[in-house]
Amino acid sequence: MLEAVGVSGFKVQFTQDGAIGLKWWYGCESGSAGPEGQPEKAIPSSRFDIGPARVFAGQEIRVSPDQTFMPEVILVMGPTGSGKSTVGAALAARLGVPFLDADDYCPAEARVKMTASIQLTDEDRLPWLETLNRELRRRAEPRIVLSCSAQKEVYRQRLFEGLPERRIIHLCGSADLLRRRMEGRRGHFMPVSLLAGQIALMEAPADCLSIHIGHPPAAIVEAAIAYCG
Repeated sequence: MLEAVGVSGFKVQFTQDGAIGLKWWYGCESGSAGPEGQPEKAIPSSRFDIGPARVFAGQEIRVSPDQTFMPEVILVMGPTGSGKSTVGAALAARLGVPFLDADDYCPAEARVKMTASIQLTDEDRLPWLETLNRELRRRAEPRIVLSCSAQKEVYRQRLFEGLPERRIIHLCGSADLLRRRMEGRRGHFMPVSLLAGQIALMEAPADCLSIHIGHPPAAIVEAAIAYCG
């Protein structure tokens, strides 16, 4: 039996015949008492496609092989210099969930272009977004925090394909503030010369939490936690 265990206690088991077993280990969540007084936890049907279902902590259920679990994605987005990685990592740590930084999945060709102050095209970004989407979809955790510029709506649609549960935290600030931040950092492949192009591409999401980056990172994280629930 293969087993993937999420850091928040969500366990998915794949047996040799392809059936999937699910265990929910959030033993301290409030809810109705289950077997031996264990609390009950609802599973949103859009995240684990078994229709309306409830399981008790530690109780295994069986579903068909073609039914899959998809995590809720918390996207921390914004232009370069907005502090996506700092906020995303801190938010993930507070929530106790994995953190993915899109920069870690940047194709070598795209990194070379950006280092040379060449703006990426949609065609350059597509393989990057597809890689991130595959990585998110293969995860067994119930929640994942991702930092990614994701400037355009079409980029976010590709990033979220097959991932119906998502929340977006949009970090925004003035071009002057972003420029000063970029000038003060060391060792990053993104040059200040590409900032204007990133700002020009930005399409603010219709449904998101927008936070100005002038606030301290700790305050931004607190607002994001309140938003994510």
